[in-house]
Amino acid sequence: MNTFDVLSDFFGVLIPSDGSMPSASEIITAADLDNIFAMTHKYAEPIENVCEFISKELTSVSQEGAVAIGDGDRIEMLRAIESTMPHDFSMLVEVTYLLYYSKPKVHELIKWDTDELAEKNQLRPFDSAILETISRREPFWRQA
Repeated sequence: MNTFDVLSDFFGVLIPSDGSMPSASEIITAADLDNIFAMTHKYAEPIENVCEFISKELTSVSQEGAVAIGDGDRIEMLRAIESTMPHDFSMLVEVTYLLYYSKPKVHELIKWDTDELAEKNQLRPFDSAILETISRREPFWRQA
């Protein structure tokens, strides 16, 4: 069983559908996971550790594998991963959210304009007048 097959149903537990938004399981593909692994090695080991844990747990929970367990069992497995492997769990959550929110369909549904040069995405210039009062004060460490 490959990494995506192990994780696909767990993506939907981390980001479930709410009616107007698709679940992560519906929108994240195996190619997405492969692409993020190709871009950075940051996630490879933690995700492999999570998959190993899930695979071992699946054999003890069900003879038929991931398809035979429900979301309640998946939630319990994720809680076990979070408590025993917090860094790996954090990386799983991070990669799930990165992949989910990188999808144009999600951008469209949440009305997220990803054009960095768009007028509404520009920051106002910093107003240095804000610092005038502070710059006139004596440094506090010299008084000691």
